[in-house]
Amino acid sequence: MLTKRIRSLGASALLLATLFTFAAPAPVRAFDHFIPRTVYVGYETGSDGSPDCADHDYVVDEEPDYRMNDALNEVFEDAEGEVDSLTIIICAGTYVYGGDIDSVDFAVNITIRADEGADVALDGDGFGVGDGDGVGDGVGDFQLLYFGADVQHITISGITFLDGWASAGGGGAIFVYGATSLTVTNSIFTDNSAGGGGAIYVEDSSLTVEDSTFTDNSADEAGGAILVYGGTSLTVTNSTFTNNSAVWGGAIYVEDAISVTVEDTTFTLNSTDEGGPGGAIYVGGFDATLTVTSSTFTLNTAGGSGGAIYVESYDVYGAISVTVEDTTFTLNTAGGSGGAIYAEYGSLTVTSSTFTLNTAGEGGSGGAISVYGGSLTVTNSTFTNTNNSAVAFGGGAISVYGDSLTVTNSTFTNNSADIVGGAI
Repeated sequence: MLTKRIRSLGASALLLATLFTFAAPAPVRAFDHFIPRTVYVGYETGSDGSPDCADHDYVVDEEPDYRMNDALNEVFEDAEGEVDSLTIIICAGTYVYGGDIDSVDFAVNITIRADEGADVALDGDGFGVGDGDGVGDGVGDFQLLYFGADVQHITISGITFLDGWASAGGGGAIFVYGATSLTVTNSIFTDNSAGGGGAIYVEDSSLTVEDSTFTDNSADEAGGAILVYGGTSLTVTNSTFTNNSAVWGGAIYVEDAISVTVEDTTFTLNSTDEGGPGGAIYVGGFDATLTVTSSTFTLNTAGGSGGAIYVESYDVYGAISVTVEDTTFTLNTAGGSGGAIYAEYGSLTVTSSTFTLNTAGEGGSGGAISVYGGSLTVTNSTFTNTNNSAVAFGGGAISVYGDSLTVTNSTFTNNSADIVGGAI
């Protein structure tokens, strides 16, 4: 059974003010009567029979009729028009969804986090797959969380997202359209899938990801783990992406965002197929910056170009600027050009980075880096004892067909190309 016990002190305070105040009220600004609200959601008891967390406001039953999606839908319904700041604390447990989550589409700041020290998982149970238990057996989009245009700032912390599914749309775990920002910290995303953005889809919003893990997520089209379209920025820090897949951007796909920053992050075994670019990261647009620092790319594979990173400027005059610093690329492979990095138009600057055993495929060039129609500057970097290789054309380490190439204080050893330019 699902019960609710809302803490609504604001309503009582307003009633007392009405009873004992006789002067004409002063004009009230929008939201002045609203109060922040914090609610606890979870099972009545833990596995040992003890309370999971104090004073549940919404109690989830394990029966299919009253699961976590029902509780969250009730929380949002009760908060709409009543609060401008909502914090949802989820008690320890794995919560299997029994149906769809409603779109949250009202002016509010939302925080959803695990209770202190609690292990919390939201499980879509593979919606639409049909595993015989009668849960999630259907067709459509069943994101675990869904936020619309009027929501302001969203923060998610300490939650594991499993088996979210949105075959016809985006964001198997989290979908955000038009909100001011989404921040995800200390969270885990596993086995989520969607048409685009297997775990997270963000459109016309900014996204920040910190201290989080993305494993085995997939997209039918773009962004095996994350898809960002439009908006101001994507920032990823101290996170891990492993074995995510899509046709474009095996782990991350970004289009028309203003800035993309990746720092202290590891990408391993991410891939694209069907000739798609960007085994780990794809960034495309008219005017953007991509900055990658202190990160590691290993064993990522692109069916097309850019075994680890693919960057494409939609403007032939090269409006995209890419900076890669203190980053390691090892054993990345492209079916086309740029075993590690491919950049089309724009400018690429690589500093203090190392390239080892990266490979461009048949018909491709630039075993480590390939630049077309733009400029490349390489400083204090190493392409040594690596056997970076271009199977067909030139540039075992670097290939540039564009404006300019500048290489300073860098080392090239044991790189190869089948036709011309064993190193460059």
